[in-house]
Amino acid sequence: MKTLRTVVSFFYAFLPFGAFVLAGIAVLDKVYSFWKYPISLSLLIIGFLLGRFLFNFMRRRGVLSTMTGDNASYDADDLKPLEHDEFRKLTPEKLEYNFKSNENLFKGGKIKIWGDWTGKKLDVYHEIQNVQYNSEKDTITIEFKYSCTLKIRKPIGIYESESYLKIRKAKEILWRTPDIVKSKNKDFCYMATSKKIITKSNTPWKPHKYDVGIGEFAIYIQG
Repeated sequence: MKTLRTVVSFFYAFLPFGAFVLAGIAVLDKVYSFWKYPISLSLLIIGFLLGRFLFNFMRRRGVLSTMTGDNASYDADDLKPLEHDEFRKLTPEKLEYNFKSNENLFKGGKIKIWGDWTGKKLDVYHEIQNVQYNSEKDTITIEFKYSCTLKIRKPIGIYESESYLKIRKAKEILWRTPDIVKSKNKDFCYMATSKKIITKSNTPWKPHKYDVGIGEFAIYIQG
């Protein structure tokens, strides 16, 4: 699977690089001055850097995830759902009520936290067991089967369908998984600032620079 991802990532990364190479060749052919050389070289360098970034990003984040961007549909989510729409916008209180009264559309799935889905049991299916909202702390707690837990502080923009549950923004997210060997929990904390996501953990975990992004949804659970 990793080999296939690498090959496909290389193919898509080569497309912009090839386009800049062709643009550089065109400059060499059409421009009749000394400046054609530095311009062509600049285009070649830009194409190489762009291609390298795209290759590394797609190989790390996944080709399909990069190309579809299905968790970054802010404009569509801002619209008020109609009766025939397949998703609905909820308040934290309504999200809690729906799960407690068994009126929820979404049942469970794989989890992304500001785009991060690698390891930490994020990339396996999680069945939602319970949802609680603490209005005083403005925190949603989602409990999953097998003792995994999400805590989302100051959630903004909650959307639910049969295939996903997503929260646009949050101030802080705690992802907690059990550690059977050490008889304690593994905590992975994500905190949003105006410019980036700060992370910390009681484990040696350090996220890759491509794992989290401030422009991603705070929570995106895909069924």
